[in-house]
Amino acid sequence: MKTVMVWILVISSWQDNKNMAQTFGPYADQESCDKVKTSRSLKSFYGDCIQVKVPLYTLQSEK
Repeated sequence: MKTVMVWILVISSWQDNKNMAQTFGPYADQESCDKVKTSRSLKSFYGDCIQVKVPLYTLQSEK
């Protein structure tokens, strides 16, 4: 199975007195992820960019 490494942003937030995690992405590189992390709308939340391996799927007709 083919895979690709991408970056995702995980943000901690509160909803109805519960700690929740939200993910944003995927991003091709850490710099792009960091730009979103430090954006005006998200910079007040705790978050971190992490690199993950994602499987690539293709349609049968593309094989």
